[in-house]
Amino acid sequence: MRGMWKRRWLLIVLALVIFLSVGAVAWAAGNDDDQPVAGGPQVAADLKVLTAAGGPGPLTREALKEKRQQRAERRKAMLELVEEKMSAEDQAAYDRLVKTAEEQREALKQAREALKFTLEELRDLTDKYLGLGDGPAG
Repeated sequence: MRGMWKRRWLLIVLALVIFLSVGAVAWAAGNDDDQPVAGGPQVAADLKVLTAAGGPGPLTREALKEKRQQRAERRKAMLELVEEKMSAEDQAAYDRLVKTAEEQREALKQAREALKFTLEELRDLTDKYLGLGDGPAG
């Protein structure tokens, strides 16, 4: 114990490191209410409603589906207004990019389905050798 007091600077540095570590973790964790949510404020509001309600119920799902549809309609109307203001060259580029995005979405959907199928096959194969369902713990 006496040796520790001779090295006071070490205790000070150790206390400072602990203090800064706790502060860094608290800062990184942050407050959930202050964090931006992907999708904007409307999605954040929907998530708060779901959290308060204890999860999505049948009525809440329908309400969310309706809100999602309304947002899609507003987005479509806004894009139509923007397209009206675009030059012919920009409209062609826009249409090309939309087509590319749709093709990429379809490719992702197909890849997701293929991955799901592969993972199911892998799970079936490993279950066969793990002997799940055999013995008292199965």
